[in-house]
Amino acid sequence: VETALIIPSGAYSEIGFSIPVDELKWVVPDLIEFGKLQRPRLGVELANQQIMQRLGLRNGALVIGVAPNSAAEAAGIRPTGRYNNGSIRLGDIILKLGEYEVNTTSDLVLALERYEAGNLIELVVEREGEQVYIPITLEDAQ
Repeated sequence: VETALIIPSGAYSEIGFSIPVDELKWVVPDLIEFGKLQRPRLGVELANQQIMQRLGLRNGALVIGVAPNSAAEAAGIRPTGRYNNGSIRLGDIILKLGEYEVNTTSDLVLALERYEAGNLIELVVEREGEQVYIPITLEDAQ
């Protein structure tokens, strides 16, 4: 679906912007029913894959930040930080969201889309070398 078209005056080139039809099929029902997109969220900021690779992390989604007053903060999710000596203290690494394995940050985003705000799910995280199970209620991304 084409959403915008730029035609510079005096030029013979055009630039089009579009949305893939698969994404449109996924978004439109929410827009019709609620007037906005209903997406669940945890309330975390995640490291990108380059950071994960640089840190030698092969699986999961590394939490680098937790939003104040979010579901993640209420559940006790730990963000990445620094020790007093300046070295990095890794935050929780999300390995599983509900029944879905999380190998990359993209996996986490896709897994979240299978749930709704208000759902109580279980996260499996790696924290200081051990697996921790954390119940969390997903919130509306608004």
